Amino acid sequence: MGKRRESRELALELLFMIDIVEENADDAVENYLQSQKILPSVKEFAVKLKDGVIKYKENLDKIISKTAENWEISRMPVIDRNILRIAVFEFLYLKEKESSIKIIINEAIEVAKEYSTEESGSFVNGILDKIVKSSIGNDNKEIN
Repeated sequence: MGKRRESRELALELLFMIDIVEENADDAVENYLQSQKILPSVKEFAVKLKDGVIKYKENLDKIISKTAENWEISRMPVIDRNILRIAVFEFLYLKEKESSIKIIINEAIEVAKEYSTEESGSFVNGILDKIVKSSIGNDNKEIN
């Protein structure tokens, strides 16, 4: 498994923890990171993803909600919505574009299959595909 994939999975674990713990989430995240043997580069990118999702969560959720017809973000499984948030953040906001959109989507699908359900892979794929077709290239990062 590549370092980027490890970082995405770690970011998913951190965001899941934040959603579940709510109170003292920052302490829980920090304790978790300190208790794990993680390569510095993996940790750095995972924290960048987590922080970005938190910073842009409102806009990410708007984009995902608009695209996921008949699905409120709050009713999506925690794992699926955080996978979507990470992927959308990565291809909308990361300036370095170290990973292609195709790689980001493929990894999101694989992570969904591994951590959620087999159906989650199709769900994540469908939503990300629609978002890419409708939102990428929008300079102000707002919904079309």
